[in-house]
Amino acid sequence: MKETEAKDALDAIQHARQQTSELMGYQVSGSVVAAWGVAWIIGFTAMQFVPQSAPWVWGLCWIAALGWTATRPRAPNDTRVLATWAVAVCYVGLITAMVEADFREASVVIAIAVASGYTIAGLWAGWRFAFLGGLVMVSAAVGWWFLPEFLFLSLGFGGGTALLLGGLWLKRP
Repeated sequence: MKETEAKDALDAIQHARQQTSELMGYQVSGSVVAAWGVAWIIGFTAMQFVPQSAPWVWGLCWIAALGWTATRPRAPNDTRVLATWAVAVCYVGLITAMVEADFREASVVIAIAVASGYTIAGLWAGWRFAFLGGLVMVSAAVGWWFLPEFLFLSLGFGGGTALLLGGLWLKRP
């Protein structure tokens, strides 16, 4: 076998390994992304229409989504991924507390942080995550600048639906 044929064969193996890893990452993440999409749809819709009940609704949504995240079948990098998101949540919580953000501001900061997280994941784990991050960012921007009176609805139906459908899309090969 010639040296170039051997190099081509090794490159093909590396490409196949990378593609397999990417698809497996999508598949193990899909149900978690979808669960958080449902939480966003319900939580942000409550903030739009029944703001007095929204903290309770969000609490239940967080418990349900975190419960699924923690109890679903495990993936190889789960501990590092969950730790990364936990750190991000703590930092975002600190930022919103330090600037004394109201619910609108805090919601947009959270949406931007989530969008950024998925976009960064897209750089490492596959373009579908980056695309999903872009959709969440668009929903935040549209709600903030173009539909400010419907910001929560934009985050719920725009960002939440993107996460829900994106999670289902990630599970597909």
